[in-house]
Amino acid sequence: MDWLLPGASSNASLSVSATEQGAVAGLITAAQGLGTLSGPLIGTSLYPIHSLYPYLATSGLFLIASIIIWIKVSQRHVDDNKGVSLN
Repeated sequence: MDWLLPGASSNASLSVSATEQGAVAGLITAAQGLGTLSGPLIGTSLYPIHSLYPYLATSGLFLIASIIIWIKVSQRHVDDNKGVSLN
């Protein structure tokens, strides 16, 4: 999985303007570190309760993240087309 992270980080930083690239790269790196630290802690805390709970928690987080991304992309698409007229 480590071979995907440089590409994801560079893709995210290149999708914004030059003035925002540092902030986006920092956010991606911080999220990576937070996931590396909190994932095993949360997973090993949930596993003794039930062996399925870590997988359900991960699936729930991915679903929430997907919904947020979908909403943000839809809003960006709507904002980009506000000034467009078909007349």
